[in-house]
Amino acid sequence: MGRRVAAGFFLLVANGCSAEAEAPSDPCGKLDLTRVDMATVKAYAEAAAALRAKVGSVDTQFYYACQAMNKELGLKAPKNTYDACQVLRARVQVAIDAGVEVGISFDSRCWTDIGVQATCEAKCQLDACDATTVCVGGDIAVGCAGACSGACEGAEPDAASCRGTCHGDCSEPTSAPSCTGPISCPSSAACHDACRARAQAAVTCSTTNAVAFASGDPELEHAILARLDTWIMLDALAATLEEPIFGLDGPMTEYMQAADVRSRDEEYCFVRAYSDLAVAVMAFDTCRDARLALPIASR
Repeated sequence: MGRRVAAGFFLLVANGCSAEAEAPSDPCGKLDLTRVDMATVKAYAEAAAALRAKVGSVDTQFYYACQAMNKELGLKAPKNTYDACQVLRARVQVAIDAGVEVGISFDSRCWTDIGVQATCEAKCQLDACDATTVCVGGDIAVGCAGACSGACEGAEPDAASCRGTCHGDCSEPTSAPSCTGPISCPSSAACHDACRARAQAAVTCSTTNAVAFASGDPELEHAILARLDTWIMLDALAATLEEPIFGLDGPMTEYMQAADVRSRDEEYCFVRAYSDLAVAVMAFDTCRDARLALPIASR
């Protein structure tokens, strides 16, 4: 993944964009969003920035969770997520080697905010090919605050309403309909896919049936149980963010090459997108290592 992101940078340099340092403070600010090509570039940049922010937040919270457990267990407290969670992982391994059974199990469900996708798609000029008629890789969903004829994602629905995303007809829609998968609309498909990634960055998860144990090591068990709700939420979020983070740069690079990007403004915006995505990848790699600190029996 890192090599592909780097390849995007080199491709931009070859096209005449020398360095991100030359870009203005808002490298996407001069794009003409009435043009679908520039709106697509902006959508990719916003998706990369949103993914960077989301996974960065998860990374930070893993750090504080590992540090809190390390402190309670009387362990050293490194200053970064990787080292902090490696210290905790080593302590857990010592317990396992001593015959202690350590594990966590839970159920989770995660969903994206279709309203975020719809807001982004408003810039994609999808009017020329209605998303509701060209949806080929998913289903039609809409933000909802009323009765839903299909499945409802988001806040737990009661018998009369769906306050979240409705995969069906909604009596009180809160957003325009959007396709949850690819669309067959050449002029807007790339923008739609970028907006879908942007919505995936706004993922929310809920967890249930959480169980944690460190049988025979009450000190470790108490440390885990005290942060269990936080840990399993972070685990669920990190698992869900993997697909959009590792799935964005391929289509983004393909679009850049196919669009034959020439304007300096578009190049600056793409450089910012690649920069944000590279940071998101590094943060995700840290989160992936952090998740291994505590053994998860089931996800």
